[in-house]
Amino acid sequence: MSDPHPDIDPFVLTGGKSSRFGRDKLLAPAGRGMLLVDYPIAALREVFGHRVALAGHCDSSIHAHADSVIDDPYPGVGPIGGIIAALESTSNDIFVLAGDLPSVEPSHIRQILNIAKFSPSALAILARTDTVEPLIGLYRHACLTILKDRLDNNRPSLHDAIPAHKHELVPIPFEAADNINTQAKWRTRFGQR
Repeated sequence: MSDPHPDIDPFVLTGGKSSRFGRDKLLAPAGRGMLLVDYPIAALREVFGHRVALAGHCDSSIHAHADSVIDDPYPGVGPIGGIIAALESTSNDIFVLAGDLPSVEPSHIRQILNIAKFSPSALAILARTDTVEPLIGLYRHACLTILKDRLDNNRPSLHDAIPAHKHELVPIPFEAADNINTQAKWRTRFGQR
């Protein structure tokens, strides 16, 4: 079967410190014999096949869960560093998901990709709940300069990184973008004690 998206590379962002969680949340058991990080990997694989890369420093035991890992030349700067590293590792556009999103479905990814087909001039096509969800979406290679400039000027926030007239927003359910950033959320979501 041919790749339906050969010009887009999928990445899971794995570089966070898990400070609110208290330990590496990506290694947290998340039901069905999976770790938390396995959910976004599985969602991307269903759309893109077995070519999902990890971007950002993470425990080396997670490496085997993905199909490849890229170097992290921007440790400690937040998700913008992982996105820049991903864009620098390829000449393709990239689709990113945060590593702590257990409820993003392949259908949400396909929604975003469908809007991207009809928005060739948009630099990014991002999910939206009640706010922009910059860790769920497509970043075109052309936005690399903008993101690097923001990082160079110590403005790492992604929520307003791409100008409003240069991105498209795709509504998804709030629950799909709800990340597991505390142990209380993890226990509630996965019935952990």
